[in-house]
Amino acid sequence: MKTLDSLVIFWSVKDAITGEVYQGEVSGLVFYGYWSSGFTEELAKDLPSFEAIWSGGAEFKSRLWKGETLSDLSIELRIRSWPAESVWPLLIQASLEWFVSRGATIAWCGTEYSSPSIKVFCVDDDQWDGSVYAVYSDKAGLLLGSDLSAEYRELESFELEMAYKIAFGIS
Repeated sequence: MKTLDSLVIFWSVKDAITGEVYQGEVSGLVFYGYWSSGFTEELAKDLPSFEAIWSGGAEFKSRLWKGETLSDLSIELRIRSWPAESVWPLLIQASLEWFVSRGATIAWCGTEYSSPSIKVFCVDDDQWDGSVYAVYSDKAGLLLGSDLSAEYRELESFELEMAYKIAFGIS
């Protein structure tokens, strides 16, 4: 299946008539940032600068996470209109760089099946679970699974391990 058709998340929608809230599958990604230190909840208030990256082509919801192995902040992104294929990698990189430029050691994104746990990079851990479509750190740069019109591909375990080791300076 093409990447364009594979990038989906569940999004809460309120029915205008009944007022009931339900989850619908929509085009989108979840972005995660993990701070080794220095994270402050004030960063979540800077969401408008993240939204500006997507120029009105998406909707957003942020979430703070608590726990030593969890990302500190995630942003769910519902894609309303797909960008040009040539712009896609630039948007993914700019979105992940947003976290890193605010002090995150590493940032990643994936579908609904992605995980907020940094253990997603620990391939030898029995708890490894979750898909990663792209990852970014200042030291490793961008690793992207696939282009929009290509067959969907998540990052392989060796790519995740390499990105983690480079980001955290592990030999």
